[in-house]
Parts: sequence; C-alpha cells; structure tokens
Amino acid sequence: MSLGAPHEVAVEEAKNSIARIIPETEGEAVTLDVLEKKSGVPRSTAQRAIESLLKSGLLRQLGKGKRGAPLRFFLTK
Repeated sequence: MSLGAPHEVAVEEAKNSIARIIPETEGEAVTLDVLEKKSGVPRSTAQRAIESLLKSGLLRQLGKGKRGAPLRFFLTK
C-alpha cells in the first residue's frame, strides 16, 4: 500500500509536527523561523505544511509578511 509521493508524505509529517508545537493563542503566535527550528522540518516543507493547514482552517495567520510585521501563526480552536 502506497502512502503517496515522498514529498506528500513529508508534508503530512510536517503538518503533524507543526500542529504539536504551534501555540493556540494569537498572543503567542510564532513565525515560520520559530516553527522551522522547533519542529526540525526543512523550511520549504514547513511552508507547504503551513499553507495546507491555513487552507484547511486549522491555522490562522497574523502580520503582513514585511519587516516589522512578520507573518505569525497559531492554531484555531
């Protein structure tokens, strides 16, 4: 039984890793850099996992993605 293409499996594993460590409140929202370091997930895989979590509504995003207002993420309830 196939689990999918290797990159798809990596993204699913990254989603699980990120979901375990990401804060649940807006006040504790963290940047991609923090998620990458805490989860040990490569940046490009973490970005794909975050995009998927945002689309599914499990993750929320704050900030404008600019200097002084970086994108930050937290779980929705």
